[in-house]
Amino acid sequence: MEYRSSQTTLLTFRWEAMDNASNSSEALNKTRVTEFIEKVLRSGQDELLSEYVSPTHIDHNNKSPTDQPIEDLRKHIRGFRRAYPDLEVSIDFQIAEGDMVMSRLTYVGTQTLGYLGFGPTGKRMRMVGAKIMRLSGGLIVETWGYFNTLEAFDEFGALRSVDSAGDS
Repeated sequence: MEYRSSQTTLLTFRWEAMDNASNSSEALNKTRVTEFIEKVLRSGQDELLSEYVSPTHIDHNNKSPTDQPIEDLRKHIRGFRRAYPDLEVSIDFQIAEGDMVMSRLTYVGTQTLGYLGFGPTGKRMRMVGAKIMRLSGGLIVETWGYFNTLEAFDEFGALRSVDSAGDS
């Protein structure tokens, strides 16, 4: 015979409710990040930035965390999309935990204008990396990004091989 007190049942119910709320919040955060990637990064609808990014957004991609106002983020996205007008951004997979969402992304595009001191090369670039975003109230408040830029620079011919470097 199984014995369950009303306190045990109540505790179990509260635990399941908290777990379901957490899962619901994580699913909502994944949806928000997916929408941001699809609408803003992939489609270039940077006028929607304020619907997805907090005005107090912090970018951890630099050596030290810095505030990144929406206008600075808009300039960065526009510059990147101008240099790679056929840019494709795909979400390979996502993981959500609490208020954080990690997305493994693949960027593919042809560099038709100079960007970050390279080009225009006219070459097709493929860059794989990850964006980690923390959300609060449905807005992205912090971002960390890690991309294999070395591989992309190599595809552009911006890197000399070790063998040829010794020949010059």
